[in-house]
Amino acid sequence: MGLSCRSQRLQSEDARATIPHMFPQSVGAGTAQYDFDGSAYLVAPRPANEPDRLASVRALELLDTPAEERFDVLTRLAAKLFQVPVSYVALVDDERQWFKSRVGLQECQTSRHVAFCSHTILRNEPLVIPDTHEDPRFANNPLVTGEPNVRAYAGVPLRGPSGHNVGTLCLADHVPHRFTPHDIEVLKEIGLLVEREFQSLAVIRQQQEKLRLQDMLIDSQREKERLNGELRREKERAESFLFSLMPSEIAEEWQQNGRIEPRYFPDVTVLFTDFVGFSAAAERLAAEELVSMLNGYFTAFDQLAAVYGMEKLKTIGDSYMCVGGLPAVNCSHPVDAVLTAISMRQAIRAFHEGEWALNVRIGIHTGPVVAGVVGVHKFAYDVWGDTVNCASRMESCGAPDCINISERTFARVKDFFACESRGRVTTKEGKQVEMYFVRDVLPSLHSELQNGVPRAFQRRYRTYFRKDLKSFPIPDDPASGTPL
Repeated sequence: MGLSCRSQRLQSEDARATIPHMFPQSVGAGTAQYDFDGSAYLVAPRPANEPDRLASVRALELLDTPAEERFDVLTRLAAKLFQVPVSYVALVDDERQWFKSRVGLQECQTSRHVAFCSHTILRNEPLVIPDTHEDPRFANNPLVTGEPNVRAYAGVPLRGPSGHNVGTLCLADHVPHRFTPHDIEVLKEIGLLVEREFQSLAVIRQQQEKLRLQDMLIDSQREKERLNGELRREKERAESFLFSLMPSEIAEEWQQNGRIEPRYFPDVTVLFTDFVGFSAAAERLAAEELVSMLNGYFTAFDQLAAVYGMEKLKTIGDSYMCVGGLPAVNCSHPVDAVLTAISMRQAIRAFHEGEWALNVRIGIHTGPVVAGVVGVHKFAYDVWGDTVNCASRMESCGAPDCINISERTFARVKDFFACESRGRVTTKEGKQVEMYFVRDVLPSLHSELQNGVPRAFQRRYRTYFRKDLKSFPIPDDPASGTPL
């Protein structure tokens, strides 16, 4: 290092003339060699850990990013504190040094080949050059002989979060500058502040990654909740559809067991309705008008059946069927069925508007049935037995706007309703069957209303069945309470 720049050039020229291959244009890995372009200056070797170091540089994700005040404030502070015209924070990339922050420099980068920082990153301590003209390693460096005319240099290596030297914090002057040990310690302290920013970047990115993962988790949870919500709604729709096909207790049995055991019910009441004149209306009405009319009637019937605890089982064309006393067994089903029939008749009377208003026939019979589900596709809950056939005959043997009941049903409801005996009526099978028309509630049970139910009727209902009646057919003339 004691050679003058002129003697060094002469020796180098002599060496080049005799052994050209000893002076490659690129730097050998791990060794310091001289490169020549009319003059000699030292080119820094690559660190032994260069691949890992470069990975650490790129992991900072700072290369070619816009200026940031958190770095700029430190370079300005260093320039003012040491009263130098040039101060910068540099990152040493594969082929360049790039300035993340700079004071007194026009360019944003230089070749790594000429960079002072390429030497600084090889060290663990600061590199200080009070006068570059007196240092044969740098006297002919293009950054000394040309812009920015570095005459004095002091740089501290900066470590990234991984511990590798990724860059430098540097001072430069255009005149010789003596840096005291105190100056160097202060510069190292400022360097620690820059390193802290590097560390904070890593922490910020870790936090950002955590937040990203949390957002992903939240999005995933939201998506899970959305899918669960859709699944829940689909399940509710499926359950609603299933419960619309059969009584709730039977639907629950299907859900739990995947099948429904047939059951024998010794005592139920079956109610059938049929519309008088429907065939003629079907021939004259448009399809959508016909369906709309039936939908209005049957929707009203569904609501009334539910009010009185009857289970709707099915509709067949213009016929409607519901049953009382199953699957929940009770003893009030004959009376409940008649109350349902009276309310249905009133509902039909309310629909009597227009040319094609229909009348209804209603038939009721009480007796035993077998209930169960048939089929696999489009399965339905249904009942079978002579009771069903007899209830159908009660309907077909009835009259428009009348409720026709069997003798067995009459025996169960005569204490509640005034009925007119029809005697023995011949069915289409030629059988003679006792039948009755339900005319009205017994006069003795007509009384003032309490919660919508005649007080006397409610008292008898409670006496017979040990429960209260929740609803009651509204009379045509509420003031008189009759007729139904």
